[in-house]
Amino acid sequence: MKRGWMAAAAAAVSLCMAGCGTEQQPVTQATTSAATSTVITTEAPKQSIKSDAEKLALEVSRCKQELEAAEKELNTRKQEYTDAEKVYTDAKNALDNYNSEHADIVPQIGKGTLGFFEYVGAEAAVEVLKNAEHASSTQIGDPNDATSLDNMRATFPHLRTCNILRDDAEVSDLRITDRLMAIAESNLNWTDEHLESSGQFDVEENFAAGYENPYYIWYDKERDSEGEHYRRVVGDSYALTGFAYCTAKRSGQYDFSHCQVFTGKSDEESFTIDEYEERFTKFYNAVTLAADEVKELTAEMNAAKEKADEFKKTYEDAETAYQTANENYQKAESIYNWYT
Repeated sequence: MKRGWMAAAAAAVSLCMAGCGTEQQPVTQATTSAATSTVITTEAPKQSIKSDAEKLALEVSRCKQELEAAEKELNTRKQEYTDAEKVYTDAKNALDNYNSEHADIVPQIGKGTLGFFEYVGAEAAVEVLKNAEHASSTQIGDPNDATSLDNMRATFPHLRTCNILRDDAEVSDLRITDRLMAIAESNLNWTDEHLESSGQFDVEENFAAGYENPYYIWYDKERDSEGEHYRRVVGDSYALTGFAYCTAKRSGQYDFSHCQVFTGKSDEESFTIDEYEERFTKFYNAVTLAADEVKELTAEMNAAKEKADEFKKTYEDAETAYQTANENYQKAESIYNWYT
């Protein structure tokens, strides 16, 4: 293209010099017109080329500006994504650290009384809940199951009532064992549906459905006749007990049910009601706090992950836009360089 332009320019110069050979030769009107026409003809391609080159230069400039803007946007989105990833990593580490620091209690979250028995090392009670004949009737940790921590906590006032009644009958207080608490829970979960004794384990058992105070039916209603439920409550041959409360409504007839089991003395570790409640409450408070902390930390981690994913998407979009802008700039610059 340059060579073509130079050839045209050279032709115009030669023509001009031919027209201006000596002073003695007159310059005619025809000669002047021919020279002017040649100059105009050769100047037109030059102006066209200059105009196209300017347009291409403007296009290169525009593409460069878009590339710079895309690069700035990319750097901004990259920093946002980097910051969001750090927030997510910190949140995940906070959860991991909490779980590690509370490795004794966190695994028991959501496991109800099974978690309690595992926490205190009550292997016999764990065995009852896991492998009883009717273990399938137990929904470990379900809020309405007898293994619910809140339902176990509700048993202590009833156990105290029992010992008050035994005091009135001048017999010794009953003590509590983990195994008997687990047996009462396992038995009740089955009986709550079938409304009859489960027949599990070698224990004496009182069951009541639909009574807020089970001792009304076990003690008050049978005291005069000294019925079998009454005799278990005040029997001096019994030394150990376990109690369960269920709100699962499995039978479809009653909103809640109670079960108390009784045995004589044994070698297993036993506790007064106050001792057992204190032991249970320590676990209850610890696992409740841990559950709240884990829930909060997990929510923070999930929210941070969601935000990081959002920024990752905008960063990837910005990266794609930058690549497109860079390709456009490279193409525009290549065309301009080729043309000029």
